[in-house]
Amino acid sequence: MSAQMREKYQLTLDTPVQVIDEAKERLLALEDDWDGESAPAYCKQTIEGAAAFLYELAEKSEVATQVRILPASEGSIDLHWKTAQFELLINFHPDGSVSYYGDDYCENAIQGKTRPKSEVIACWMEHPGE
Repeated sequence: MSAQMREKYQLTLDTPVQVIDEAKERLLALEDDWDGESAPAYCKQTIEGAAAFLYELAEKSEVATQVRILPASEGSIDLHWKTAQFELLINFHPDGSVSYYGDDYCENAIQGKTRPKSEVIACWMEHPGE
């Protein structure tokens, strides 16, 4: 998917509930081939999984509100944070699996292929480089 297409559908979290709900609506409205490159439509289950995680995380960390909610390849959804202190990408796949990678630009990188616990991610976000 082109960077221009990702930017077109990007949402940035300002007011967590409102923007998450708007992101859910916008992603559900995308039909097959929405990007002109044969991308599939988004499954409600994938969107709900990403939204539920983000609701939890936003309750635990103010940094969580700096997220970009992006459509990704093959029906997956990216939650992406990039700050001066860290970068984190969490990808929710249509099959229900989740993968993530984060780097605090020091010594602490995190990664996994399972749904991360929101309290662990919130702590990592709030204390990068420690």
